[in-house]
Formats: sequence, structure tokens, C-alpha cells
Amino acid sequence: MKKFVLAAMLSVCVLALVLAGCSDDNATGNPDPDGDVSADGDDSTDDMDIIEDDISDQDVENTEVDGDSDPVDNTEDTDDIDNVDDVDDLDTTEGDAPQEAEPEIEDEAEIEAEAEVEAEVEVEPEEELEPCDGCRIAGACFDADAPNPDNPCEICVPGNDDSAWTPAVDMACDDDDDCTAGDACNASGQCSGTAYSCNDHGTCNADDDICTCDGLFGGDYCDGCIPGYYNYPTCEQVICDIDTCNDNGSCADGICTCQYGYGDQFCDACDENFEGYPDCVITCGTGLETIQRIGQTDAPKGVALKGDYVFAGSGSSVVVIDVSTLPASNATVVGTKALTDTVYDMDIVGDYLYVATLNSGLAILDISDPENPGDPAYLTGMGQMYGLSADENYCVIHGQSNFSIIDISDPLTPVNVHTVTQQRTSDVLLQGTTLYTLFWNSTSETAGLAIYDITDPVNPGTAAISNTTYASNNYGVDIDVVGGFAYIAHGLGGVAIINVSDPTSPGTAQMIPTANETESILKHQDTIYAGTYHRGYHLIDITDMANPGTPVSVGTGGIYYLAQKGGYLFGISSHTNIRQIQINKITCD
Repeated sequence: MKKFVLAAMLSVCVLALVLAGCSDDNATGNPDPDGDVSADGDDSTDDMDIIEDDISDQDVENTEVDGDSDPVDNTEDTDDIDNVDDVDDLDTTEGDAPQEAEPEIEDEAEIEAEAEVEAEVEVEPEEELEPCDGCRIAGACFDADAPNPDNPCEICVPGNDDSAWTPAVDMACDDDDDCTAGDACNASGQCSGTAYSCNDHGTCNADDDICTCDGLFGGDYCDGCIPGYYNYPTCEQVICDIDTCNDNGSCADGICTCQYGYGDQFCDACDENFEGYPDCVITCGTGLETIQRIGQTDAPKGVALKGDYVFAGSGSSVVVIDVSTLPASNATVVGTKALTDTVYDMDIVGDYLYVATLNSGLAILDISDPENPGDPAYLTGMGQMYGLSADENYCVIHGQSNFSIIDISDPLTPVNVHTVTQQRTSDVLLQGTTLYTLFWNSTSETAGLAIYDITDPVNPGTAAISNTTYASNNYGVDIDVVGGFAYIAHGLGGVAIINVSDPTSPGTAQMIPTANETESILKHQDTIYAGTYHRGYHLIDITDMANPGTPVSVGTGGIYYLAQKGGYLFGISSHTNIRQIQINKITCD
């Protein structure tokens, strides 16, 4: 601004001089028609050129003060000067008005030098970190799978993100809410559970995710009544009679005492560890407890079940045992039926009992009234019979070297449809139209399983064979088929297991040695119960079929025949010194 004011003042002074010169020239009588100074030897025009050049140079200087590109129009200032007298009005004396300080312009070389100095400032290197094989989070190193100290639902997963926590999805946790169950971490890294209710009849229990119920209410979530009461939610005291216990228990003092395996107020449901009402089969079976032995004068053989009754052979008679009072009181013999010959085996279909007798062939009894069996009907002419198996329309009965297929569509009028000659037959099992038979031959020293299709009973066709080992008293004597596998009591050889999922092509026998000679067999859940010659049972865990557990000996006495009802095993001992019907309770030890 200071330069601009000085330039303006200089311009005014120059103009004043020019005007003064023009007045002198005009006074000499030499006016120029164009308003220019005449060139008559007077050098005033040259002076004018020089002055104009100075003014132009000054104008250029004024256009770039302080870097401002806007030109300064000095012509306005000169136009304001109308005559020479105006020049006298301009006060060029310094100090009468404050002058604006001219901004200092930094030297370009100085700026570059300062930049170079800044660039030369040494940057200290960052501190080198120790190696971390897990996750480095907020400057700290955590091992793989290590939990977040502030959130147990987050863990270190280097393969996912080695610089941040990863949600531990489905990992068990505690959401601090007593009324939730199954607490687990979710995908958001938060702990949550499934809410449950005590139905306004109790309080949540954080220890085991069930309710602590009030008063007469029961069940895990207080949605039932305690034992002895019924009709939830009023929960009235049970008042029963024999009929209201559904034949699965006994009534005393207005309360049902249920048989083993049955529960609820009226014994109309399966108890814990049992399933499949009304049969209520135990779902475990790693233990066995003998609860009763019913002695017999004659050697008992064969066993079959119908409802609460056990039928067993005893010499040349059939005995009937009522087991409905178990476990409140012992089972009792409630009926006996004499036959014409020694009983060797038996089976039940519907209301009929089929009995293999030694010399009188097949005997058939009506047991619609279990405690009072009807008179037997016989089918003879087949020689000595040692075992049988019945299923719907047919009964297969076997001797030492043959078996016969009997049509029992009219139970009391049986018909022998076909007889098959087979090496020494030791047991038969009929399931639908598939017949499983065990054989042995001391001459050829062979033994094994032969499977027949009796869809056409007159022409069973050729058997599919799976050979097992043979030696004296080492061959199959009893068979049970469950879930596509045949389980065989194999005498001194222990137990044989054969895959029969394809009956036309049975697999190779897998042998499980036992300490004692096996005589009977039954498979339940993941346990094999093998009755021995005179040493009680061998229990074998087959949870892992490829690696069966070591047989465990339980109980005493010989177990030659086996049957199961609910949580009980009924074993028949025919040993000379121990003739008894043994009742065993299956436990979940």
C-alpha cells in the first residue's frame, strides 16, 4: 500500500508539470490541433515520452504488490485532477496518516533451507516386538484358543484373525440367568441360553437347569404333580383300585405301587430308563441283580412270556408264574398244566402256547386265560423234538437231524407242510419268512448258521451258510437276531456275532471268548446276556461292535433258556443240582 500511495503522488506531480508545460506552449501561440505538443524544435515532447514511460513502468510495479494480480487503475486518480490547482490540495507530508506495513515476503531460498533441515531430522525406529504364534491383540500376545479375559465367549483363533478376538460359537457358558438352560456362546460372542418356565409353581435352579417346585407340584418344570397326586394343576390325591393301576402295579391305601419299569400315578407310563409303553423296555442294562429263585422238582426247560405271566417247562408240565407283583412282592406260581411228555422248548403267538415235547411232537394250548391253560392239541409223527420257534402263520420245530415247517393258521389244527433234513440241528429262530437255524456235524467237524427263505414253505430252497468253529461242545446252541446281527451262544467257543443284514449272504463270524461254556443268549440295547452252563451270566458290552468289551460274570447257576420282559430277565436252569426259574432285575449300573 505504501508503494501504491507514493506512486500515485508521483503520478500527480508529473501530470502537474505536464500541464504547466502545456500552458506555456499555448501561451506562445503554437497550439496543436490534436492536443499534442508541437515539434518546432522544442524538446518538450521528448520529455513527455520519457515521463510516460516512467508512468507505465510505475503502473506495472503497482499491479503486483503483495502478490495481488488485480491491476491498479491509476487513471481514475489522474482523472480526478481537473486542473493544476488540485495538485496543491495533495498533502505529501509523511506521518499525517498511519501507513500500512508492507508484509514481509520470505526469501524462497530460506524456505527451501528450512524444509531441508526438517527432512534431515532423524526418526527414531519403533521398538521391535517379540514373535507371537497366537493372536496379538491390543499389544499383548495370546496363545491359540486362549479366552478373552474380559469375555469368555471370545477366543484367539489365529487362522481366523490373529489381531482380534473370534466368537467361540456353541461353547458352554453361563449367562447368569437362572431361568435359562443350555447356555452357549453365539456368533456375536455373547452368552445366551434357552429360557424355561416353572409355570408359576416354583423357582428356577441355576445348578441343574430344573425347577424347585412348590407344594404338590412336581416335574422338572413344575408341570405335574408329585407321586401320590394327579390331575394337574389341582393335584388331587390318588385314589385307586386294582383296575386303575392298568395291570402294571398294585393298589394299596389309594396309591398305585407300579411294577419295575412303570411309573406315573396309575402306572400308565414308562419309568425313567424305560421306553415303549406298554412294554416299557429298559434302555440301559449294564448290571444284573438276582431278586428271586423259584425252585423246581423236575428240570425246567423252555420259557415264554405273555403279559404279566411267565410260562416255563418243568418235567412234563407247564407252570404259570404271575410276576405282576414285582418288585413289591415275590412272583408266585398260579397255574400248572400236565402234558404227555417231557417239555423241551416253547413259544407264544397271540393266545396260544406252542410246546416242543421229546416224543409227543408239537403240543398247542389255549392260554387266553393264562392261569387256566386249555387242554393241549398234538401234532405227532416227527420223531424226537428239541426246540421250536413260532411267528404268525408258521411254527418250525426241530429234531436232531431235521426240522419241520408247521402251518398254524388254525392254531388247534396244525398241519406239517414240509420237513427238511439237516445235519445236527441245535436251534431254530423264525422271523417272518426268514428262518435261522444252527447246525453241527461231528463227522465233518463243521458248524455254523444256515438261513432259509420260507416264503414258499413247501420249497424253502438252498440255505445261505456262514460257518463257525467246531470242536467238542464248541458249536452254536442258541440264537437271537436283532438289528441285522445274529448273536449265537457257542458253547466252549463263547459268543459268535454274524452280520445277517443280507440274509442271502451272511458275513463271517466274529468270536468273543468267554470263561465259561455258553448255553443261552439274548441281546438288549448295547449288552449281550449269555447264560452259562453253571456260572450264571456273562455280560458283554457291544457299544463298539468292532471292539466288544471283556465279558463280565454275574450271578450263579446254569442259565439254559432266556426271556426278557421290561426290566427283567427270566432264566431257566436245568442243571442237575440247580433246578430253578431265576428272576433277574436289569440295572443301569
